Amino acid sequence: MRLSPIARLICTGQISRLLFSAIAIKTLIAPNANILSASVQEEWRYHNLAFKPLELILQVIIELAQGGHIGLSDSEYLRIVVPLTSQPSQTATHISKAIVLHREGKLNIRNWFQLETNNEIRWAKEHLRFLRMHGFIFQNNTRYSISEQMIPVIEHLLKLQTANPASIINDPDLCVLINDARFVQIEEQNIQQRTTQPGVRRLQGTIISRPYQREFRKQVLAASGNTCLLSECRVLDVLQTAHIRPATQHGANDRTNGICLRVDLHILFDLGLIQIDESGCIQVADSLQDPSYRYLHGQIVNLPDCVDRNHLRWRRNNVWF
Repeated sequence: MRLSPIARLICTGQISRLLFSAIAIKTLIAPNANILSASVQEEWRYHNLAFKPLELILQVIIELAQGGHIGLSDSEYLRIVVPLTSQPSQTATHISKAIVLHREGKLNIRNWFQLETNNEIRWAKEHLRFLRMHGFIFQNNTRYSISEQMIPVIEHLLKLQTANPASIINDPDLCVLINDARFVQIEEQNIQQRTTQPGVRRLQGTIISRPYQREFRKQVLAASGNTCLLSECRVLDVLQTAHIRPATQHGANDRTNGICLRVDLHILFDLGLIQIDESGCIQVADSLQDPSYRYLHGQIVNLPDCVDRNHLRWRRNNVWF
């Protein structure tokens, strides 16, 4: 089996899955000759159906949201969005208005061109599944909506005029936005896992200020020199930004209330098994005997000047082993 150049980059870890999905959003065109039969492709061409399905889905969902309407369903994509792409003048704005009219019972689509074969329908539905799988959209009942943490990435993608994979991969702004979004996803997953652990005695935390998360991460990473405070790890893929005083406890979303930690140390810090006092002295809970972490006990770290020591004092008094 031969891998495409993009597939090789993914397999070798040179690009992330999110960056791959961004490339797909900008480059995938329907009908796809690799999936649909020649006869189906001919039928699509007869009806002037040619569009970028992933990009159009995002545009339509955004237009619906801006008009105060929730999400896009499988049926609406198959029965309204796809047929309307045969009209060159039909923009995402026009399509979203048609969807609203249909929901209100004011638009009859009975005689419109419809996808008929199981392969066509399955392939079209995969567009929505792809965007959901990669975190761009989420499903609520029967409709799909934009994932909030992906909004900056989507806005940037929709403004890009290029469909060249190399240009997309080398877009520095896009790479930063994708990296930020990926870490928000990872941190949310870690928090969900930790808050469901039975018998864990700790302050419950959650990301409640998503619009500020990207800026918070940017500030904390800059203040830390992209380096874990405890391990000096500089591998960006495993670095996270930790709130000293949780947002749920009125903690600020800025660099005065954040430190950079490797992902495993972030988990232990959140659980209260690792503490840092206002002088920078590390304390490791007696229950944490793993030598990979035990050696940290009693060491002194150089806290970034911007960190407010009052937050560390608050944590020492309120989050315990």
